[in-house]
Amino acid sequence: MADTTITTTFVTTPAMVLRSYRACSRRGYVQRVAISTGLLLVGGGLCVAGATVPDGVPAGTVLVLWGAGFFLLRERSVRRQLAPYLAGERKVTVTMTDTEYRTQGPDRSTSRTWTTFRSVSRVGDFWVLRVSPQLATGLPVAALDEQQTAAFLTLLREKGLDRTTSPRPAGPASAAGRVRPVRVAVVTVLPSTVALFVFLRLVMGFVWPVSLGVPVLYTVFAWTWTVRSVHRRLDTELAARTAVPGDGTA
Repeated sequence: MADTTITTTFVTTPAMVLRSYRACSRRGYVQRVAISTGLLLVGGGLCVAGATVPDGVPAGTVLVLWGAGFFLLRERSVRRQLAPYLAGERKVTVTMTDTEYRTQGPDRSTSRTWTTFRSVSRVGDFWVLRVSPQLATGLPVAALDEQQTAAFLTLLREKGLDRTTSPRPAGPASAAGRVRPVRVAVVTVLPSTVALFVFLRLVMGFVWPVSLGVPVLYTVFAWTWTVRSVHRRLDTELAARTAVPGDGTA
């Protein structure tokens, strides 16, 4: 095959960096939003009802503070980790060859061979190049023009990394066979439900209506959110496979 070199330069902003992080860590971010929202809703309801724990502490106030703190503390931690990239605009150059993916920024450069990546998929406005379940890098979709995007997708297919437009048996059933929304929901929601119940019952000492009711409400909310998110992703992938010809040309 002929040598392929794709080079693009773009400018990142703090908002773009945060969107890229959320695209690369979509599952964890959705879980945090779901947990926080569920706690805020239940806490607000308990405040209205005037419920208290055995020690006389307003149960709703505790849940509202916990829900807000759970999200804000994690968000603060993320922003501290990303601090070097949130200071202002940064010019970044990405170069892709047949063997590696290189980035060059104002203060650092990285290089990874394609064999270090597990998969590449589109999440919102970013291509997410995943190294592991916890580690990924984001490339803005807008950073590539049509010709570069076609070459990029062709390169991914040749490397066996494309999880968005790779040739697969047609039809929604095929996509569902690879990613099952219910299975994803079980894996992502139930562990958090158990942890939430244990925390409320054993750590906080909440009475049964609260310690059981909050996890149940969270499960319903998070389960619905997760299943819908997976369905939306499957629909997007199916539409992309239909729109992009098999030879990778636009």
